[in-house]
Amino acid sequence: AAALADMTPILLDQLLDLLKADSATLIMRDPVSGDSVIEATRGAPILKIGDRLAAGEGIAGYVIESGQPYLTQDLENDPRFARRMMIQGQWAAAFVPLATREQIIGVLIIARQSGSIPNEDLRLLNTIGELAANAIHRASLHEQTRRRLEQLSILHNIDRAISSSFDLRLTLNIALDELMQQAGVGAVSVLLLNHHLMTLDYAAERGFPRNLPKPSPLSLNQSDAGRAVLERQAVVADLTATKGFPHLDALSKEGFTRYDGVPLIAKGKVRGVLEVFSHPSLGAEQNWAEFLETVANGLA
Repeated sequence: AAALADMTPILLDQLLDLLKADSATLIMRDPVSGDSVIEATRGAPILKIGDRLAAGEGIAGYVIESGQPYLTQDLENDPRFARRMMIQGQWAAAFVPLATREQIIGVLIIARQSGSIPNEDLRLLNTIGELAANAIHRASLHEQTRRRLEQLSILHNIDRAISSSFDLRLTLNIALDELMQQAGVGAVSVLLLNHHLMTLDYAAERGFPRNLPKPSPLSLNQSDAGRAVLERQAVVADLTATKGFPHLDALSKEGFTRYDGVPLIAKGKVRGVLEVFSHPSLGAEQNWAEFLETVANGLA
């Protein structure tokens, strides 16, 4: 099966050519939250890659919930359109659901500037969407299996490092090196809890932009890592819509959009936090949180 990352641009480029469109976009439904996630775009970008719409929000949310195609000849002024376009002028757009036998997994969009989209083009796009849905679904299952095997290998290597060394810094460095091998991971760090000052100190990190000063210890009351400690549970944050991370501007420029902070808990006590900065890719599986929790438990 073709990898999703390879398949997507080919599909969208073919749509641009076949339907004489100025823009083509793929939106996928997040299977955990139900959100609509802009995964890929070709031609003029109407929506920003990585943006998320809450379940049911916008035209994409309507198409996913109703299972029906949607055609608008004036996208910017359509009452269902939830985000302003990244480009100017009047655009027509056609939205069709990507439906497998079990569920609707996303939405396919074409848009045309300064021209209408006839019903015949909508019907053709809908037919292409039916074929694409099954291909994307198969590729997603293949990708999930590959990633799961990759994760099992990473867990094995980390466990072996933990078992064979009493040198904490060496163990942390090996673990973070292994985590960097996971697809979509851009940077990782481990913070250790200072029980006297009630701060989190950086103990090891990988993947951050070079030549940046080492971040200061983090306050428990003013950081997401601190929240993971205080709540004793994993914290997930959208880096494009949050503040307070050290070097957030640099992280954003590197394309990281998701933050996971997982507390390191051993014998009932919080020892620190595992932080993972990533840019989730198409077909990201649902066991990501479980995987990170397993890594954190071993490190703790």
